[in-house]
Parts: sequence; C-alpha cells; structure tokens
Amino acid sequence: MVTRTQVYPGYELPSRKTVTNIIIPTLYDQSVLRKKREEINDIEFLSLTTDLRTSRVNDAYIAVTGHYITKDLVLKTFLLKCAEFKDTHSSANIQAALLETTNEWNVTNKINFIVSDKAANVKKAIADIGWKHYGCYGHTLNLIVEDSLNLVKASLDKVKTIVRHFKTSTAALEKLLKAQSQEKPDIVPKRLIQEVPTRWNSTFAMLQRVELENQICATVAILRKDLPILTVEEWALFHELCKILKPFDEATKAMRGEDYMTASTIIVMIRCLGESCNQLLLEEFNVTTNSVITALRTGLDKRLGVERSGTFSYVQF
Repeated sequence: MVTRTQVYPGYELPSRKTVTNIIIPTLYDQSVLRKKREEINDIEFLSLTTDLRTSRVNDAYIAVTGHYITKDLVLKTFLLKCAEFKDTHSSANIQAALLETTNEWNVTNKINFIVSDKAANVKKAIADIGWKHYGCYGHTLNLIVEDSLNLVKASLDKVKTIVRHFKTSTAALEKLLKAQSQEKPDIVPKRLIQEVPTRWNSTFAMLQRVELENQICATVAILRKDLPILTVEEWALFHELCKILKPFDEATKAMRGEDYMTASTIIVMIRCLGESCNQLLLEEFNVTTNSVITALRTGLDKRLGVERSGTFSYVQF
C-alpha cells in the first residue's frame, strides 16, 4: 500500500492534537455550522424538544433539538446543543441554558412550540420564557403504564430478580440457552431482558420473554439457587399483561418517528388506546389483569387531555 509520505516525502502528518483541536473544529465551522445557520435563517418557525439526563457517573447533560419544515415541505431535525449541565436543575438555570442555546443560533424569536417531560422545573423555565409547551407524549404514556403496573409490582419484582440472576451468571445463562437449543435446534436461543427504569416499554420487553416459560422453569429448577418461584397464576398473568401492553408499545414506537409529523397522530392514537382498553375489558381476563386495564384507561383520561388543549384540536372547550 502506498502511503501519503511515500507520495509526498516532505509531508508531515498533523498530530492527533492538531486534528482534534484545529482541523475538525475548522471543518465543522466551515462546512456544517455555516450551512445550517444559512438554512435556519430562511425558516419562519422552529419547534424544540429538550431533555435533561444524568450519566452513569452522575454527570448531568442538557440536549436541545430543533424541528422545522423547509420551503419544499421537507421535515428536518437537527441538534442545537448537547452539553454538560453543571448548575443545579433550577428553573432559572434551565431557562438560561435554553435561551443561551437559541440565542447562539439566533432563533429565540422563531420558537413556536417546545416539548419536554413534565418536570415542574422544566415547565416553569419554559413558561417564564413565554414559549408554548407540551409534555412529551411518549414519556407520559410510559408513566401511565408504570403507574398501572404498580398493581402487580410484587410479581414483577420476582421476575426482575430471576432475570438479574441470568444477566449476571454466565453458567445460568449457558444452561438457559442450551435448554432452548435442545427443544428447538433450528431457532436462535434468546436471552432474557431486564427492565430499565429510564427505557420506555422495558417492562413489556422483559415480559415478552414469557414465551420461554418452560425453559426458564426447567433451568431454574436445576440451578439450586434461592430464586423466587413463579406460580402458574403469575405466568398466566404475564401472558395476559403482554397482550394488554402491546397496543401501548406500538403507540410509543409510532411516536418515535422522525420522518413524519407525530403530533398530528396524537388524538387518533389516544382514542385508539382508549378503545383498545374498552375492548380488552370485555375479554375474559383474571381480576388482576382487569384492574391493570382499568388503571390504563383511567390514566389515559387523566394525563392525556390533548383534545381540550386547543393546540392539537381545532375544537375549543
């Protein structure tokens, strides 16, 4: 292979420090930042989404994303900022961070809407600026599901304990994978999925592995570990929970789209979920499952009254 130094003997490769601190920032400013600023100058309105996150090492970050439609009616999204947030999470500090970001891009007066979670400090920061605000639909939907599943917390805790063991024990995992391969040699064996509080629908993903009920029970029986015992009734409950949570999972995934206007589907989505709950209540589930369905239906009514907001509906109440 011919290297650059062979073709140009007098050429000296720049150091890693030069590439990192000079060349890449210069290319970004000239080819990316400048073009994006020119494009943003031509738009009339810009919507924002923002979120505050904490890393595994307890560092806080704030991210602000812009969404707009070009003159050619193309929906575009770009990241305005993702930076460490060292100040306390007061509404004043969040407000200052948001305004600093929009001022840097010269779009503060173009903001017509901003979406975030419904944390009080974030809502106050946005209200003090004067921007129209709406709580994240996906986040709210996840809260509705979480609240409803508190009714079966004891059973879910048993599942988490079992899954945690298979996630931390190589020997246990190998036995589970082997049990699947022996029963279905042509199928790629599956691993268990642990619930993660910050990941939407992770409880549903965890429960979907009830399809491995036989292999899990057989493996737990030979492990000789002090693991929770799931009853026949609990396994039946998990199968039913998968059925009633599936529409909520599909709705959440649909609202994650970046290539189409998700807000335009919110009212339809909420009505569909409400009707889905009504239909599920007509089926023959056990009492506990029916209680979860009722809690889901109640949560939709209490938390997602978008048709009365005047933002997503033309009808004013």
